[in-house]
Amino acid sequence: MRTSIFPANKGRTEHIYEQVNMDRIKIAKHIYKSRIARKDFLPLSIFGEPAWDILIDLFIAESDDQNITVSSACIASQVPSTTALRYIAMMEKEGLVRRSPDERDQRKIHLTLNHSARVCVEHVLDYQIALLREIL
Repeated sequence: MRTSIFPANKGRTEHIYEQVNMDRIKIAKHIYKSRIARKDFLPLSIFGEPAWDILIDLFIAESDDQNITVSSACIASQVPSTTALRYIAMMEKEGLVRRSPDERDQRKIHLTLNHSARVCVEHVLDYQIALLREIL
């Protein structure tokens, strides 16, 4: 078994990773809430990024150890279900998300991020965090 030549830093490295992940989750929740809040000021029909809304929702749910059903993802997209389902199908085809049946209720289908999509969302969130740090 290989041991680290810097055993004292192991805890610090894990702490830094946990803090970065917490920052990502916070900014993801902020982005999602602010996107939803726009409808209070402007017509929702002029906005449209259902794929991003779904990806953010899945990222947040994963961090909270929650399962998201396809129906819930459709609601999170803030567009009609038929439009959301088209976007989910496109994301599935691109390998960003995967569907899986609920083990207890076969009527439910869960939607999860694939690893590559999670990494992409993390990069976008890291970029958002960097931009915010520039202005704060």
